[in-house]
Amino acid sequence: MGRSSRAKGAVYERELAKLITQYGWRAIRTGHYQSRPGHDASDVEARDLPIHWESKATERAQIRDWLAQAIGDCRSDQFPVVAWRAKHTPWVGIMKLKDLLTILQFTDLDALRAHIGESLVEEPDRAESVESEAAE
Repeated sequence: MGRSSRAKGAVYERELAKLITQYGWRAIRTGHYQSRPGHDASDVEARDLPIHWESKATERAQIRDWLAQAIGDCRSDQFPVVAWRAKHTPWVGIMKLKDLLTILQFTDLDALRAHIGESLVEEPDRAESVESEAAE
């Protein structure tokens, strides 16, 4: 991996850590650990979350390869998640459906529904796209 590619990755990892922090969890980029031999540190660490974060910043998605890397690197007490962002697009979280369903089992669904309703009011464009997708 070239120097500019590593630098680009570091920028996106910092951006991901900042985003996670904005949602209330302390997150840091762990790039200094990644370079150590035999060390499978996630790209970003948020100690309060049981998630192994892999950050990807590229135009072409290689979802299966990325998820395999996250699964292979994460500890048994973590869910592997790939956070991917192409230029000028929002972050996307990629994980196994079974893991998402497990997380939902332990989620306050009433609070989640209330938040989704509030988000749709605050983001009318999102509400319109959700409604048009439902109509199709």
